[in-house]
Formats: sequence, C-alpha cells, structure tokens
Amino acid sequence: MYATRGAVKRRRTATRAVSAPLSKESQRMRMLEELFPEYTAKLDEIDELYREKRYIDEKTYQFICFALSIKARSKPCVLKHFKGALDAGATVKELNYILALVMREAAGADDCWTHDVIDDWQEIVDGNVSCSCEQ
Repeated sequence: MYATRGAVKRRRTATRAVSAPLSKESQRMRMLEELFPEYTAKLDEIDELYREKRYIDEKTYQFICFALSIKARSKPCVLKHFKGALDAGATVKELNYILALVMREAAGADDCWTHDVIDDWQEIVDGNVSCSCEQ
C-alpha cells in the first residue's frame, strides 16, 4: 500500500490522465525519495518480497488493495488498484460491491467504536468524565 519510489514513478505516468496534480501522498513520497532514498529503497525491497511470496491471485490481491486504499483514503492507490483489478479481470460491478462493502463495514466499525467511547454518555453529561486532551 505504501507508495514506494518505483510506485510513485509509475503512478506519475499512470494517473496523470486521471488527475494532473500529484496527491499529498505522492508529494510526501517524492520528498522521502529525495531526502531519505534508503527508506524508499527498502520499501521497494518489501514490495518485491510481496510479489515473490504472493499466495493469492492477482485479482484477489487487487481487491484487497482496493479496499484498503478506500479505507486509507488514498486517491492514487484507489485509482491504481481499481485499474489493476480491471486489468486482472474484475468487473466494475465487482469493484462497486467492494466499495459498498468497505463503506458498510467501516460504518459499522465506526458506529461500534463510537458507542463504546460514549457508552457512559450520562456520566459525560453530568461532568464526571475528564478528557485527557483538556489543557
């Protein structure tokens, strides 16, 4: 999922037709590539290891990456993996299902988490709960 040096270069070409300005993620990776090339080189090594050791087919891999990209709110990665899934034989209908699934599961998880956090809402109203973020 990380935008490695090679991925940023490939993405620059692949996403230009879709959106001209580079995303903040791509800009950050370009800065890392320039100022900390050893780090981006290691990310490239990890990407290569994943390619060598992959135990799932390309379409499944693209589906997983597409879903993670949506949740991570990474526009370049969503575009990359949407196209990658199509290239691997996916249909737009399948990708639409994954989009809906991610949105539904995220909503459910967000709902559960929020209810866990404010479970003692009456205590909050009564002023009996302190926030560690107070200054």
